[in-house]
Amino acid sequence: MKKWLAILLALVMVFTLAACGGGGSGDEGGNDAGNDGGNNEFKGKTQDDFEWFSVEGAEFYLQDQLGIDFADLEPGWEYTIPEYYAFSDGDNASVTFFKADGGELSDEEMDAYWQKVFDITAGISQDGYNIIGWEFVGEGENAMSEVTFEDATASWLPGWGFRYNDTFYVVYLKDHYDTEKDSTIDPYRLYYDGVGFDIGTGLQKSFDDTWDEMEEYFEENEDEIKDAIEDYLE
Repeated sequence: MKKWLAILLALVMVFTLAACGGGGSGDEGGNDAGNDGGNNEFKGKTQDDFEWFSVEGAEFYLQDQLGIDFADLEPGWEYTIPEYYAFSDGDNASVTFFKADGGELSDEEMDAYWQKVFDITAGISQDGYNIIGWEFVGEGENAMSEVTFEDATASWLPGWGFRYNDTFYVVYLKDHYDTEKDSTIDPYRLYYDGVGFDIGTGLQKSFDDTWDEMEEYFEENEDEIKDAIEDYLE
């Protein structure tokens, strides 16, 4: 079992490298404008200076990689971010906001927040709009096509893509619900108390092309991968 887990881990690592190539992490340059402007406390910092599970780490990633001020992504109500609900490993930033009073979020409040995120990524996109993206493109669709907020949120996995500095980024929408509470809005509705986003480097090409690239990588680096797996199992 341990051997197969190690092999699976290696596959995931290689797939991630192949799929997300070109994004880079905070310590590889990123967006100089974001790092030098905005928040002065980040000057001279890299992503490695921050804990993965921290608001500061997510804030740094957004500013350094995309030039987004974290304050612009804050909801229009008093909020709190519990421990482990803000994350960045240098490839993405994920944050979930909860109402400070623990109250329930209505559908209108959640949609309004996600619309704000949608407008922000459209505003920084080099195309001037959000796109379907490689993660969400369906048969017969063009991943580069403009996507509306309604279409992006109608999917079973809500989200969209956008391009920035010739890199494809992906946005996943996040929510949180409390299974211990009953909704005060609708008895058949979950008690939603959190809303947020996950923004990070996305697929840079189709799944088929990414898979072909991954297979080529395996063939060219077979010995190195085997050594890495053996080292992991020791």
